[in-house]
Amino acid sequence: MFALVSKQFGENFKLDATVGGNILQRDYVNHQTLNNGLNRDNLFVTTNARNSVTNRTVTQTRKQGVFASADLIWRDALTLSASARNDWSSTLPTENQSYFFPSVGAAAVLSSLFQLPQAISFAKIRGSYALTGNDASPYLLAQTYSYVAGGNTGFIVRDNIKPFPSLKPELTTAREIGLEAKFLQNRIGFDLTLYSSNSKNQLFQVPLSRASGWSFEYINAGDVKNSGIELTFNVAPVKTENFSWNIDLNYARNDNKVV
Repeated sequence: MFALVSKQFGENFKLDATVGGNILQRDYVNHQTLNNGLNRDNLFVTTNARNSVTNRTVTQTRKQGVFASADLIWRDALTLSASARNDWSSTLPTENQSYFFPSVGAAAVLSSLFQLPQAISFAKIRGSYALTGNDASPYLLAQTYSYVAGGNTGFIVRDNIKPFPSLKPELTTAREIGLEAKFLQNRIGFDLTLYSSNSKNQLFQVPLSRASGWSFEYINAGDVKNSGIELTFNVAPVKTENFSWNIDLNYARNDNKVV
């Protein structure tokens, strides 16, 4: 559910905005039967199985969110963008169930704002700062159990993952700046982007000693930094009314570090 707003202010300003909310409900049921061999060859029915085992898994999650975004444009040359979102996830504990992530960005078409040399056909600079959030898999907060068929009534077994009641959402902070330019009536151009991001509270599965009573536990840990550069260079050496030849070259580099 959302609402759109588009309004013109005089001749120079335009505002485009969106506000809304959403609910994501997932009900997942997995039913699996493993027959583990046949008593009679080529009779593919469960009643002919040597040792039939049936598994059934039910997973339910729910995420609610509200969001808003706005773009303020001046003469199609300057653009200021902002957004904000807040989510509530059922896979997180009550004290950490809500997480907020905003963003802001700006772009300026320099060739529309200033009188540039004639050789420069187009020039644009942009930058952004954004925070994004992510929840976790379900059923990590408390001890879970499974039913195993056997005997007259079957039995309940404790799952081997240690509960993590203080689970936190993963948060990533990203920063980006870019420059785009074209020359000689758009015959030559490039697009350059520099970026950096940090991810905190990432969820890791860690093995435990069997003596603890569990095989694994989950932890929030780490500050992982990604930074890099992306560059696209394009040239049109031949351009006529009936034929054009375009060459594009791409270069990218990313450095990943566990801070």
